[in-house]
Amino acid sequence: MNAEIETPDTIDVGDHTLNLSVYADLPAGLSLPNLAADDWRESAAESHDNGVLALYSWKIGELWWLHIYTDQGYPESAEIGSQNHMDFLAEICDNIAGDVEQDRAEIMADFGIAFPTFLTEAAANFAGKCRVWHMPNYHRGHCNPPSPSFACGEDDSIITFENRAAAEQYVSDYYTEPSCYDGIAECNVLAHGQAGADTLKIVEAE
Repeated sequence: MNAEIETPDTIDVGDHTLNLSVYADLPAGLSLPNLAADDWRESAAESHDNGVLALYSWKIGELWWLHIYTDQGYPESAEIGSQNHMDFLAEICDNIAGDVEQDRAEIMADFGIAFPTFLTEAAANFAGKCRVWHMPNYHRGHCNPPSPSFACGEDDSIITFENRAAAEQYVSDYYTEPSCYDGIAECNVLAHGQAGADTLKIVEAE
């Protein structure tokens, strides 16, 4: 086993000092990034935010990551572990989903992930239950476009289709039946900033 690095118990992030949790046996010789400056966010290898919460991540060595989690711009937690940025973000979204009873894919979409990797497009011969994932199509730079989300019923609950054929019918109806602000070509009515109809993907229901 590699010798463990002398990891500090705290880390300075901007003008905040956070307790540093370490969930890995780190080899000797690694160094942590200096995040004490006001522009610490700019050095992150990867980052995502939903306008309130944000995750910033730095690669440390070959196998480890430093993650800084912020709430309304203020650093809240610091952790070193083997999870990469996207896996750590998915875990955060899982925790949020448990608190708010919202699907984690939609929560990840709020962080700017248009098509989370754990969603699986349903193959043409897929025999199980399906959902339809909407990805809004807005002009680049438009302020606060809607986030991707699952197709929902009138009660705003996610529709789970019994089979792929039923999901295909929903997609067909979406693109051919006129409705108010769907962005369907036949109705020629677009919301402000909307470039066209949503892109729809049929995915396997979890």
